[in-house]
Amino acid sequence: MTTTPDRDQVSPDARIALWAERDAAIGAAAEHEQVRHLLAARDAEIADLRQRVAHSTHTIGELQGERERLVRMVDALRRPPAAERLTEAVKGKLRAAVSRHEHP
Repeated sequence: MTTTPDRDQVSPDARIALWAERDAAIGAAAEHEQVRHLLAARDAEIADLRQRVAHSTHTIGELQGERERLVRMVDALRRPPAAERLTEAVKGKLRAAVSRHEHP
């Protein structure tokens, strides 16, 4: 344990130097605490942003799956039904056969 000399034994300049040293130590400690709180707030913001990115990534995946399903549905609506495609193919073959038969 350090002892401080009696007030009468310390010169005014030495007292001012001690006060300045204490003030600097108090200021440094306060600044350290402020920076520590700022870093904790930034860490919380980073954690929140990571969580939001993960949620957005999940949502994007769901939307891409839904988009693919809708594209397949639109493509299916654009194509004629299988029976109609088969009928057209058969008609084409019949026309070709008739044409060959008529024009040997």
